[in-house]
Amino acid sequence: MKPSHRILTAVVAGLMLISASCSRSKRAGDAAAPTAVATGIPPVAELVSAIGGDSVEVSCLLPDGADPEAFDPGVSAMRRVAGSDIYFSIGSLPFETQLLNGIGVNNPKLEIINITDSISPVYGTHGNEPDPHVWMSLRNRRIMARNVFAALSRRRPTSAAYFTARYRALDLQLDSLDRAITEQLAPVKGRTFIVGHPSMTYFARDYGLKQLALTQGHKESSAIALKERMNEAADADALAVISQPGTQGNTTAELAEKLRLKNIVIDPMSGQTVSQIQEVARALAPTLPPVGNSL
Repeated sequence: MKPSHRILTAVVAGLMLISASCSRSKRAGDAAAPTAVATGIPPVAELVSAIGGDSVEVSCLLPDGADPEAFDPGVSAMRRVAGSDIYFSIGSLPFETQLLNGIGVNNPKLEIINITDSISPVYGTHGNEPDPHVWMSLRNRRIMARNVFAALSRRRPTSAAYFTARYRALDLQLDSLDRAITEQLAPVKGRTFIVGHPSMTYFARDYGLKQLALTQGHKESSAIALKERMNEAADADALAVISQPGTQGNTTAELAEKLRLKNIVIDPMSGQTVSQIQEVARALAPTLPPVGNSL
């Protein structure tokens, strides 16, 4: 841990314990009070809200527009986590590791749940680390939803029936949409799509597609490496280009124009994950009718 991180942890340790104690004492007097849940990123917060409904109060740490792979949580984030009952983690984002290592020691009563348990990770897109974008897959989201449902039901057994109904509805929707997209993308199985940042790795695995990323993880590519990747993209007979907000979006937009490919802009950090996945599916199979409705 960096010295600055050790200092930050030490400074707020007492504050976190006080905050957690006060928060729990307040809720203890109100059995109907929602369970306080903290998450790192909007796609997880969206999932928790879909299952927990008004029985949970969800706090998301990542500010709008922030890069989750470069985000450095401060005192405010640590206080919000300390006052929660549960933290739902995806287990592979650096800021979550940094945050939870400190809080887990100083606040052992906080229940930390890795909702990606049982998901097979993909390596090779982010150096030696597993690809963190597990949420950009309908099949992964079904696993994540199941883990969220199990944790909430254990924590709040009086709401188990409520959680069960919401979870089953969500799981049915995700399964139906996955089946429809599988059929929609079957004619292009094995084909390539281009992305600036490798955020669609698990989506590509689900449907037998090839993701060609211009960069690796959050590292900037050298001019030579980027040129090589763009030449590779030009020879890939790609279906479309997937761009994200930020400077890389300019590069991918220029590439799409050069290759005369459709350029689709998505935000993987949006709280509308399923609609983002649907948009990508439609772009990769443009001659087929759209499937499903946004969840």
